[in-house]
Amino acid sequence: MELLTPQQLSWTKDRVVSFRRHHRIRLGSGPQDPDLLTGQQAAQYLGISRNGLTGLLRVGAVHKRQQTDFAPWRISKAELDSERVQRVVRALKATGRIPRDLVNCDDQLAIFPDEPS
Repeated sequence: MELLTPQQLSWTKDRVVSFRRHHRIRLGSGPQDPDLLTGQQAAQYLGISRNGLTGLLRVGAVHKRQQTDFAPWRISKAELDSERVQRVVRALKATGRIPRDLVNCDDQLAIFPDEPS
């Protein structure tokens, strides 16, 4: 199935260039950093499902970067190799759940201060 323009014409190189220019869509950055994985690659690298990876992202165990909305996720391989992430993934594989006590919550705001004022 061929994708067509809104005017039902075939896409050509000139039409793509014109469309990108009109909508101010920048070109890709060329070769990607080998330390950055897409979401699918990261899930495969960890040996978990896409839903498992989404859960890790939701609880803050793993962080993703995106160039723009709807762009592929970029996840650092170094972060996936960290002991903290590996510990959470081992628990996820063993129990099918993400243990909240293993997730680092240092970046969350405290509801109650540690010391009374």
